[in-house]
Amino acid sequence: MIRLSGLVNAGKQKLNEVGDVPRNALIYVTAIYRAAAKKEGFKITKIYESSGWPNAQIEVWQVTKQTNSGWVLGVCFTKAQASKLAKALKDNMIDYHGFNETPATTRISKDHYYLSPYEAAKIGGAKYDEKKLRELMAQ
Repeated sequence: MIRLSGLVNAGKQKLNEVGDVPRNALIYVTAIYRAAAKKEGFKITKIYESSGWPNAQIEVWQVTKQTNSGWVLGVCFTKAQASKLAKALKDNMIDYHGFNETPATTRISKDHYYLSPYEAAKIGGAKYDEKKLRELMAQ
């Protein structure tokens, strides 16, 4: 009988498994994500590494119209923006009008999105250098 115990390394990171961002890369991308968060007002919940590249999970607000089933009508960076959207929809859509037997209702709920450093730099206007980030991720 052949024994394989000890020959297979079970501690390797799996593909697409969430891991830690190297310290210097984390410092670099945190500034990019903070610039985007400051400009748009969203909250960064987590910065992590997936498949060798950093990403951020951010908190967003979803506006859903409830009639017979729920339909997502919009996703906003802040709850204030979601409230404005919900009010505008209610004021302008026929689904909310009182002549309907069961007028629609609006629900605002918390959700999350994922942002790459490139997307965050575009949002926040921060400088982004993919080559530099690749070097920092390799350290």
